[in-house]
Amino acid sequence: MNHATGSVGLLTSSTDLCMLDSAGRAGLAYVWLDAEHTGLAPAALAAAVRVLRCHGTEVHVRVPSTDFDTLVTYANTGVDEVVLPRIQSLAEVQAAWASLSFPPTGCRPRQVVAATGWGSDYAGGPRLSVIIETIQAVEALPELIKYRPISHFWIGHKDLTDDYQRHGSNSAEISDIIAGVIGQLETAGSNFGWAVTDPDNITQVWKAGGARCALYWDVFLQQFFRGLSGG
Repeated sequence: MNHATGSVGLLTSSTDLCMLDSAGRAGLAYVWLDAEHTGLAPAALAAAVRVLRCHGTEVHVRVPSTDFDTLVTYANTGVDEVVLPRIQSLAEVQAAWASLSFPPTGCRPRQVVAATGWGSDYAGGPRLSVIIETIQAVEALPELIKYRPISHFWIGHKDLTDDYQRHGSNSAEISDIIAGVIGQLETAGSNFGWAVTDPDNITQVWKAGGARCALYWDVFLQQFFRGLSGG
């Protein structure tokens, strides 16, 4: 679903089939499922892929780690995009891309799973996107921007703020750093965006030049219920 100027999806750790089916029927562009520190298992992710594929809604997953076995397992669920958290360097992203790509580009095993059409299609694999949420990722950004396999950048405002605060930066300095990150991405013509907890804030992403915005569904739903209960 295009919302004004970009694509809107949900960020959630829930694989409730009713919710997923509703998101697909509503025409959302993607559902970004969060497997980082949530316990979301590959089997549940694969079931979500089957539900949403019927509606043409993509499934993206934030993986719990960037080690080889984890990346291959989640790629084998048939997701459209793998989102890498807490990136430290370009070398880490390059290794992840090799894990997600079949030979000769990468080293992903040619397994007979649903994601490969039960062994009939080894031509592709999930896209790769990166969250800029560490000081090291900001420092590596000029290199990351040039790395063509990265299809999209996400800006992790909260984690990035926390990382800089731990190293003594104040709020004004951090705001300037994040603005600089956005400026670099926009100047380079890179696709980027971030998650919001209120639909009213989606337009802020478009005004900054973003191409995607994810509504943090778990947070929004809690706020909605609090509003109903007067809490």
